[in-house]
Amino acid sequence: MGISLIETLVAVAILAAIGVVFMSAMYTGYRNIGIVDEQQQAEALARSQLEMIKNATYSDSGTYPVTVSLPTGYSISITVTSPTMIGTADNYTSLDELVGYPVTTIQEITVSVYHDDKHVLAVACYKVKL
Repeated sequence: MGISLIETLVAVAILAAIGVVFMSAMYTGYRNIGIVDEQQQAEALARSQLEMIKNATYSDSGTYPVTVSLPTGYSISITVTSPTMIGTADNYTSLDELVGYPVTTIQEITVSVYHDDKHVLAVACYKVKL
């Protein structure tokens, strides 16, 4: 006996469903590779910039220039603040209270990396004036 039209349509529908699942998995993998690549690039840029800041002299004005070469579409923002508390979110102490006088020789430096104006990563460190 031959193959009927209904059997052929069922076989084609099953193959189509398998094809859709396969293409969906391929797209998800492709998208995730892009995300991982973007995060690795952002981490490398942030770490390089922080190393440059660590090796630079202490800036009393609290400004540090972007010194790393940026690939197309990436940008870096550097924020410098004076930390006022030390400890954890549940148990913290005022830095001034701990030391006994206003602390003006420590900076918290945060390097934020953006890709196509989308925030990808932020890394922070401290710089102390010696």
